[in-house]
Amino acid sequence: RSVATTGSRASASSRAVIEVRAPTAVRPGLIFQAKISITARSVLPDAQLELSSGWVDGLTINTLEPSPSAETSGPDGSLRFDIGALQPGQTWVQYVEYQVNPTSLSRRHQAITLLSDTQPVVTLNRTMTVVP
Repeated sequence: RSVATTGSRASASSRAVIEVRAPTAVRPGLIFQAKISITARSVLPDAQLELSSGWVDGLTINTLEPSPSAETSGPDGSLRFDIGALQPGQTWVQYVEYQVNPTSLSRRHQAITLLSDTQPVVTLNRTMTVVP
């Protein structure tokens, strides 16, 4: 039996809005998709999307669409994706396809941070639970 409790959350600042649609409870072996939407409210030069280690540890990333122009390792095991400049009203959508690793059982904090010129613009925090 597979569990996939889908959660939708949003976080906003005066400069941007982040929305995520992804399960909040999953089982080992489950394949799922996370949809991350970023809407700029002001010009955001050199925008980067940062996924905390909770989006990576115990999960296998099968694909990212669209592919970022560059990927780097961020603080504390996070991943950073370069997405370029965003204009006011422009929305960037990032799809991440995952599979939960068979040995992964835990509750984990997941953060998504939008940066512009390496400075945080807005962060969305959530929790995902991997149940047996």
